[in-house]
Amino acid sequence: MKKSFIFPVSILAIFSLSAILSQTTYANGTTSENGNMEAKTIVAKNADNVSQAVKNSFHAEFGAQSNIHWNQTENFDVASYDVEGESVNAFFTKEGTLEGRTFLKKWMDLPFQAQLNLVQRYKDYDVESVFVYYGKSLNNNGNFFVSLSKDNRTILVQVNEKGNTTLYKKL
Repeated sequence: MKKSFIFPVSILAIFSLSAILSQTTYANGTTSENGNMEAKTIVAKNADNVSQAVKNSFHAEFGAQSNIHWNQTENFDVASYDVEGESVNAFFTKEGTLEGRTFLKKWMDLPFQAQLNLVQRYKDYDVESVFVYYGKSLNNNGNFFVSLSKDNRTILVQVNEKGNTTLYKKL
């Protein structure tokens, strides 16, 4: 139970700390006040003290990747890299075990029903990030998570494949 709580909170911490988003996204799915969708980027900080065991595990799982940026949290070492233009974060325990992956997504990647639910339920919130989480395998259904903020408060909303939304955690 503890791991299931720590991991999504760590994911959000990574996006909050290392995802320096270029603009605010509004609940209607835009990233600009004129209503146009614009790209966002993640900037991760290198962590030179990531263990060799973690780096070896990463290379065993994903092979040779270029432009890997490492970041560390209390519980995980996180490799950030791009695959075919898609931003990926791979989370490893300090011992080098892969715990899961997140893929940065756009508002429009969410199921339409989720977009409607989020706009109605959280209309005063700004969308900080949208990502999909996969456990150790990409063979399972990934879960979307949407980080929303309002008045220095952040919440994490989980979205299932049908577009239903559930408040996952208040931070």
